[in-house]
Amino acid sequence: MNKATLLGNVGRDPELIQTTTGVSIVKFSLATNRKLKNGDKKTTWHNIKAFNKTAEVLNEYVKQGQQIVIEGSINNETWEKDDGTKGFTSEVLVDNFHFVGAKVDSPAPQPAAAAPATPVQGVDLESPPF
Repeated sequence: MNKATLLGNVGRDPELIQTTTGVSIVKFSLATNRKLKNGDKKTTWHNIKAFNKTAEVLNEYVKQGQQIVIEGSINNETWEKDDGTKGFTSEVLVDNFHFVGAKVDSPAPQPAAAAPATPVQGVDLESPPF
């Protein structure tokens, strides 16, 4: 079983891209903390990736500093770099998410703009395009 649940703070605003086939992909970082035996705190940074409608919702409502719960699976990738060495990346592919903690301030809406819809929590992710 490959299941990850993370509670942390968004490290940078999400970056949304669209593939040539129209698939939405969002990426951002998430900082989690754990206590060491000596009482110190250790921060771990995680790469987060979501697809389709989940990606679009995260991009619209998640901001740097916001606390969020991510549920998903861990995906590790290796490749050969141009210099012949191996590259490695690890990321969490989002299945569900939940907003927690205080809302991060965002710019006030323009008078002519309608207020955004209430975010949907726990949006299920369609199968990633692999």
